[in-house]
Amino acid sequence: MSNSTENIVITGCSEGGIGNALAIEFHKQGYKVFATSRRLESMSNLIDMGIQIVQMDVTDDTSVSEAEKVIRNETGGKLHYLINNAGQPLASPAIDLEIPIVHNLMEVNLYGVMRTNTVFQKQLIRAKGTIVHTNSIASYVPLVFQAAYNASKAALLAYANTLRVELAPFGVQVTSIMTGLISTSVFKKPNSKLNEESISVNSIYYPYRTDLLSAPSFGDKATMSAQQYAEEVFQKLTARGRWYQSFRKGVRPAQLWAGQHSQLIRMASFFPIEGFTLPVRFMAKLPANATIDNDNDID
Repeated sequence: MSNSTENIVITGCSEGGIGNALAIEFHKQGYKVFATSRRLESMSNLIDMGIQIVQMDVTDDTSVSEAEKVIRNETGGKLHYLINNAGQPLASPAIDLEIPIVHNLMEVNLYGVMRTNTVFQKQLIRAKGTIVHTNSIASYVPLVFQAAYNASKAALLAYANTLRVELAPFGVQVTSIMTGLISTSVFKKPNSKLNEESISVNSIYYPYRTDLLSAPSFGDKATMSAQQYAEEVFQKLTARGRWYQSFRKGVRPAQLWAGQHSQLIRMASFFPIEGFTLPVRFMAKLPANATIDNDNDID
């Protein structure tokens, strides 16, 4: 490996997803890529391309520490990029969320990111590297029946903004990729959108389940491929000579927007949140005036 080659670790690289596409794009551009996932077999398509795959479960302290040691032996202790991409969806009415299930979501989407950043911090500091978080427009848009996912991404953004300030003295930058709609395998997971199990017979939404279940999910509207997204992210993340670099040379912005509808949401984010209410309510086919049966006990 030449001294000019930069090292990058990407989490959540299962085939068909964003992480896998990012691994392919950075490898194509000459980076030394370490693609990670809980299961090695989920990344088998990367092996023939010469991409090194490493087993790592971001929810497990031991797994992350062991993966860091393996990667450190290959990088010489310098990591130029860490892209925290591992994540999972959870569709459910906000009022019906079960805390243990939400906790499992946060273990991946938030705590897993914190854990990974902590373990890889010294490699990043030595290289004056960049931490990248795959975030979402869900940080701004109240995606209906995605409250737990939305909350995990909003919390991740707050964490990233603080981490950016705290690591600046060490020369480590932190950037959030505010991701729009992407057509990936994540939308094929059963918990990515409402289903019969999401709305129990005791739910206040049960009488309206037929309309709610027939509404198109946000994932159904995604047309941008993961590879198109990866190409856009690479260009924006590694860009030089942008206008702000004339007075902040080498400094990346706190947020980069990529993916379908991301720029639209970026502009809309400057307006009151109420502006999103009617559109998302209409898309989700929420009832205009809902009631509950007073004869039923609600404990």
